Order: sequence, then C-alpha cells, then structure tokens
Amino acid sequence: MMLNAVSISTKVEDMIQGRDMDGFVHSIFDNACNIQLQDNDLIGLISSTYGDNPYSISIQLPENQTMRDLPIKQGMKIIINGERIRSVMGSFHISLQGATSWDPSLPHQYEHLVNRTQIKNNFRTIMRVLLEKGNFQGIGPIILEYPEIIETYNFQGYKNSIVGNHYCSFISPRIKEFVFGVIHRDRTIIDNMLARIVGFGPGLTPSADDMLVGLMAALYYLASYHGIDVEVIPYFRKRLNDELINQTTLVSGQMLKAAVQGEFARSLKDLCIAMITTDDRRTIEGATQEAINLGSTSGTDTVVGLLLGAYALNQFNN
Repeated sequence: MMLNAVSISTKVEDMIQGRDMDGFVHSIFDNACNIQLQDNDLIGLISSTYGDNPYSISIQLPENQTMRDLPIKQGMKIIINGERIRSVMGSFHISLQGATSWDPSLPHQYEHLVNRTQIKNNFRTIMRVLLEKGNFQGIGPIILEYPEIIETYNFQGYKNSIVGNHYCSFISPRIKEFVFGVIHRDRTIIDNMLARIVGFGPGLTPSADDMLVGLMAALYYLASYHGIDVEVIPYFRKRLNDELINQTTLVSGQMLKAAVQGEFARSLKDLCIAMITTDDRRTIEGATQEAINLGSTSGTDTVVGLLLGAYALNQFNN
C-alpha cells in the first residue's frame, strides 16, 4: 500500500534527514500509529484530520479507513529516512516527498500584539468555548476550583453544568499546590508536586501531563508577550529529565520533553499565537475549538492548563 504524507514537523525532519533509521511499530490507534526508533524516540503517524504535534507526520488515509485498517501490525519493522517510510517486508510505504513542513517552536517575532484588555477578552472567549464544548471526563473540572478565574471571566453560571470525577478529587490538591509553587517560584514545591503529578490520569497522554503542557505553553507565550523571563521555565527544563519522564507513557514523555523546549502541537501553538495577536473573536473561537478537539480529553485538559498557566503568570507578574 502506498500513502502520501501531508505534513511533517521540522523536529521530525531533523531527526530523519541524511540516513536510514530502523524502528518498529510501537502502537496503533484509530487516528495514530507510533514508530519507535532505536534511540527510543517516537515518531507519530497521524491522520491528517487529527492534528499535528511536534513528533508527527500526518498522512492522508484512504476514505472511511482508520490506522487500524492499514496493513501494519504492532512490532512490524520499519525503515524511515527523509524521503519515505516503509515496512521491511514491503507491504507498507509512505512517501514524504511533497509533505509540507511546519515548525512547532515559538515564533521569533510577531507582526502585531494586542493590548492587555484584548488579551483578557480573548481569554474570556477561550474560557467560554472550553466550558461549552470541552470534554470534562479527565481532570478538566479542576478549573472550577479556581473561583478567581471563574469570577474574572464572569462564568459562575457554568458551575452546575460540569461535574467533577474521581480523577479530579484525587489530583486537585496536588495541582493546587503545584500552581502555588509556580506563582511563588518555590522550587521545592514544584519539585515535589511534579513527581506526584507526572503520569497521572487517563489517556495515552495522561490528563495531568496534558495540563502541564498547556501550562507551559501559557508561560512561554505570555512571557514572550510581556517581554519577561519566567524563572520557573528553566527549572521545568532541568526537572523534567529522563527519570521523571519515565513515570509516564512514552508518547506523553515526548510531548513533555518538547513542551519544556517551547514546542507544542500545531493547534495549541495556533491558539497561543491567536490569543496574543488577534482581536477577532471568531478566530479565537475556532482556534480554541481546534485545540479542544485534540484527542478525547487531552485537548480540554491542555486548555485548562493554558488557563492555569495564564492565571499563575498574572499572579506573579502583578
């Protein structure tokens, strides 16, 4: 079977240029297939309708087919280089020629930045779309435990429409302590709470990890907007090392390693850029919906993390 790649991240391009790399099919899902390389890095083959991430290659699937319908099996040996991906047995071939590349890292500059009043309006829109459209089966309901955020954006009426769950009940005290540590730049608290948060929750990328990715996105992009250095970012980069990353899934570990370097899924990057550069409400609504759509609960948990990160930065920026 011959398929064509639609897009590829620059991070993956750098990984595979100039040589053949051996790997094997690590896991297969409806919209994604992960290839594990010899150095344990993963490259994700994802449906072009699903959305790009820093370690992904998106492909155009045949109509009405999922990844599980393709002639690939877990453990299948794969060879990958800058031009193609193929199975050793020859039953599966993806051409990378013609795929558009995209950069998951932070932009070097922005043509226009909105004022702080507009930023607040944009976050109000993000919050509204999240509460109306989000999937709160993960740890997303913890946002309701921050009355400062709810009252700031006047969304008290949503409190009764979102129900907590046992994930939230268990992890909420740790998340609160972690956010407190971020606000007060307390490395001891951050250190202790990261060890008790990473890897927690449902999903291929556990909910708490998704929240951390969103929080780091807020810190990176809002720090860029305000022109400040956020002291905890280098500490995250140092603390989220292999030992801590090994607490979670291989897929989620890669997302965390990318996030501490300021590299995020395309939908999250687009939302972050929109929130600091546009005054168009529909653009913010669309970008928020795209970010929420990532995975089952992952998108919602990530956007909740984005709001928590914005709240934390606002506290110590004041």
